[in-house]
Amino acid sequence: MQPKFDEKDGKILKLRAVAYDRGDPVGLPHVGDWIRFPDGTHKRVAHVWGEEYTDGEAIIQPTWPGAEGSFYLGDDYVSHSGGLESGIPLSRFALTDDRRDGDFWFFHHDWHTAHNGVHFTLPCRVWSCSLPVTTE
Repeated sequence: MQPKFDEKDGKILKLRAVAYDRGDPVGLPHVGDWIRFPDGTHKRVAHVWGEEYTDGEAIIQPTWPGAEGSFYLGDDYVSHSGGLESGIPLSRFALTDDRRDGDFWFFHHDWHTAHNGVHFTLPCRVWSCSLPVTTE
């Protein structure tokens, strides 16, 4: 049976939500943020490759359609498990003023064991992308 989100989980979430909102280096999307494409489609940020891993420009990988996966909220990070699309250069993104709820989870009472996840939503930033959405 799945555990129920309770007051102790609420305290854990409060601490982790502050760290999530502070996020990664300034100017980079957070894993879990939303991407709005020109046709109105939304996908979530699944992975961010900083410029230290690329040829000087950060690369953002959206979730794969139909395999969006899950987003684990850790103490100071978000980890995505699921399908990834090809990367898109950061220069094709612009941060908007919009927020959109995203689904996350962590271990009930921070006890790491099987079948012990609690789920919740957090408001996430929305980035616009100037490239068309990939659907294949």
